[in-house]
Amino acid sequence: AVFCLAMVSMVMAQTPSPCATPTAWQGRIFTVDPVKHFGAFEQFVYDAANQREASFDEIFVNHEREAFQVIRLFKEKKEYRISLKNRTCTTHTLDREFHKIEIPSDAHSHGTAVIGSDARFGEGVQVNFWGNDKDWDAAVTSKGCIPVHENFFDKRVGFINRQFFDVVLGISDPNVFIPPATCA
Repeated sequence: AVFCLAMVSMVMAQTPSPCATPTAWQGRIFTVDPVKHFGAFEQFVYDAANQREASFDEIFVNHEREAFQVIRLFKEKKEYRISLKNRTCTTHTLDREFHKIEIPSDAHSHGTAVIGSDARFGEGVQVNFWGNDKDWDAAVTSKGCIPVHENFFDKRVGFINRQFFDVVLGISDPNVFIPPATCA
């Protein structure tokens, strides 16, 4: 009986618990939709507390390349898109809610895995997989709850697949959320 209790305790200890992802960070994101021939590399800055995002995007659509700086201020319902080619700015009204990069309350654990290798120390990262069995799944690091990948459904464009890497906690330059003078 003691052995069975010890085994149950070990198994339960391995089940990941929901975690809170960092509310302010910067890193890079790779987004792809092979059906629509779309791909994007972003230098991304995320501020959940103030519901804002800023990015420098290199976008590939149908073998054409474009580059933009994008600032999304969800509380103000404004998006600024600055062409890095000709420095023109277009302003749009944001008609969608801020998408928190988080483990939502209806998420279920789908297990853990090591990205890379656990054969030697430092050659891999343990991640926890989560999903809501409908329209969202993600992986976050076991330590720190740092986003690794996320798939979700967006009403405007369909399913989004994002890979996160080179994540650094905090925001090194909060001025990245201030639109340039060309957007006035």
